Amino acid sequence: MAAQAFGGRVPPPSNGPGGRTEADGPMYMTVDFGRYQGWTLKDLLRHDPDYLRWLYRHSSGVRYRHQIAQMVPDVLPEESLTGKRNKY
Repeated sequence: MAAQAFGGRVPPPSNGPGGRTEADGPMYMTVDFGRYQGWTLKDLLRHDPDYLRWLYRHSSGVRYRHQIAQMVPDVLPEESLTGKRNKY
């Protein structure tokens, strides 16, 4: 129901002091679009890690890719770890 009140977006959690920025570390980089607009990568890691994996692979998440890879190492494509491309 909260998502409907925010136009389909999920309101960011209010868990502590706000005002953190990417300068405080990559986990505090804020998503500026979509259903998780206003959420930090740290909050998304706790709440919806699958969304971070999707964001890493999607073209709209290019600007977050480096930070997500630092936070969630398993999002990296297999080829970047082994040098081999996956057939599928």
